Amino acid sequence: MWLFGRSSNSESDDSSNKLSEVTHAQRQRNKQISWLKEQVSSVIEVERDRRYTVSFPVNEYTITLNINLSDRFPLDSPKVTASPYFFHPWVDEQMVVVGSPLIKHFNPHSNLGRVIKQVIDEFIEHPPQFDQPVAMTTLPQIYPTPMSQLPYTSTSGLAYTPFSYSSVPQPLPHEYTNASNTSPTQILPPSSPSPIAISSSDDYKYAVPDVLPGLSEKSDESLEKYLNDEDSVVLVDRFISRLEVIKKVQEDMEHMFQQHEKQAKLNVEMEPHLQVKWSRLQEKHLELQSCKETYDKLYQQQIQIMERYDRRNAFIKLKTLTQEADTESDITAETFLDQKIDITKFLQKFLHERKLYHLRASKSELMKYHRT
Repeated sequence: MWLFGRSSNSESDDSSNKLSEVTHAQRQRNKQISWLKEQVSSVIEVERDRRYTVSFPVNEYTITLNINLSDRFPLDSPKVTASPYFFHPWVDEQMVVVGSPLIKHFNPHSNLGRVIKQVIDEFIEHPPQFDQPVAMTTLPQIYPTPMSQLPYTSTSGLAYTPFSYSSVPQPLPHEYTNASNTSPTQILPPSSPSPIAISSSDDYKYAVPDVLPGLSEKSDESLEKYLNDEDSVVLVDRFISRLEVIKKVQEDMEHMFQQHEKQAKLNVEMEPHLQVKWSRLQEKHLELQSCKETYDKLYQQQIQIMERYDRRNAFIKLKTLTQEADTESDITAETFLDQKIDITKFLQKFLHERKLYHLRASKSELMKYHRT
């Protein structure tokens, strides 16, 4: 019935092609999984051909990588998630590894074992910052989050370094002063005011007590009154304002405002001195450019003079002039033999040219002797 439909041979060919495609995809998948087991010995199979886990220690913690392979793997890249929660440039907020270059550019010819091995090596060489609970409750408006609890920032590519104040380039000391003995007041002009020491954030730490003093002694009726009274907000604010920690916060805020105001006034007073310094710097810069142009001209003149009186160049030039004198004497002799000049003029010209040739030849030989 091949006139009304496809033959049985074509159907069998299609089924064999589909089977071969499935077999080829499965073969690539199995090859990637075998590479994973070869490269990472601690891999655990959670679900056959789909989910795998790898655990490894980092400092005092144990990181677990969950490897999920989709149905289109290895055409699609594997999805790798990490636990527990930590901060690292390679991991996003959902704890998915997105910073690995091998995962970004994964293709069927990649090696899954090398991909996971790269992620493990990265976490070991550059340990992440784990989210540790804070022992003391802090006031975020006054005392900011410490740098140890902030996520790392990646610089470029695979290499990155966590931020630290030691990595910030420090200003170079003055050329004629010692860096260890230089103070800010020595750099400022004599008539400028002294700098103000601003308190650091480490000076403002506040511990909020778990139980507010004076509140635990209140009876249930008094607490109920605070809740039901219309003026409870005023009463609570008055009660909170009497706390020692709040008083300390207000005093420190007032102190910081005064310091910042003094620093702002100091900056305004320093502006004329900076303008004078800036104008002097511009003048010195123009003077430097003029000196540089003069230096370049003199340097070119020096090079030309050195080339003119260089022994090697002088020897080459003398050698050339010697050959020219020899050639001119030969031309004069040929001219005489052709009877184009008389004997008196020939002798005068020929003797002068041969004398010049021998003088130059002797000088070239003497220079050659001194060179050796």
